[in-house]
Amino acid sequence: MVDLNLGNVQNKNIKDGNATNAVKVNNVVSTANSKLESTFAEVHAGKNAPVQATLDKHLNRALGKYFTVTGAEFQETPDFNDPDKLNTATVYSVRVTSKKAWLPLGTEIQVKVKNHKPIFTQPELQDIMFGSTSPIVVRFDELAHYHFGNGESLNAVDIHKVSISAKEAMNLD
Repeated sequence: MVDLNLGNVQNKNIKDGNATNAVKVNNVVSTANSKLESTFAEVHAGKNAPVQATLDKHLNRALGKYFTVTGAEFQETPDFNDPDKLNTATVYSVRVTSKKAWLPLGTEIQVKVKNHKPIFTQPELQDIMFGSTSPIVVRFDELAHYHFGNGESLNAVDIHKVSISAKEAMNLD
C-alpha cells in the first residue's frame, strides 16, 4: 500500500469549492469523456488545509480513472450506535493502470466501498490472486481521499467492471 500522505482535509475531488471547512460527499462531478471512467467526490477548499484540498482536487490525475483488481476483502463490523446492526464493506486491492497517473504504474492501493458485497465470486478472486485470468479492469463511483492523523483512506460509493483490457486502460487516462 502506498502512503499518499497528502494532508488532512476530509473529502476530495476535481471541482473547486469555496465553502470553509465543508465536507460534502454526495455531489458527484462526472468525468467529461465517458461514463465508463471513475468519478471523484467533490472537494471543498478549507482554510485549515488549503494545500491538501488543492492536491485532492487532482486525485483523478494522481490515481488515474481505471484500475486492475488484485484482491478483495469483505468486512462486517458492528455498528457503534446499534450493537444489533452489522455494517458491511468490501476493501478492494487495485493497481494503478494509467501511464499518465502521478503514482507509478502498478502501484497497489486499497479502496473501501461501504454497504457493499464483493462483485467477484470466491473462485474469481482466487483466479485473480493467482494470475490465472486476464486482469480485470474496474472503475469507482465518487472516489474520495480522506486523511486523518498518520493515515489515509480511499473510499468509493460503488465499483463496476469495465469491458476494456488493461492495455487499453493504460493508454486512456
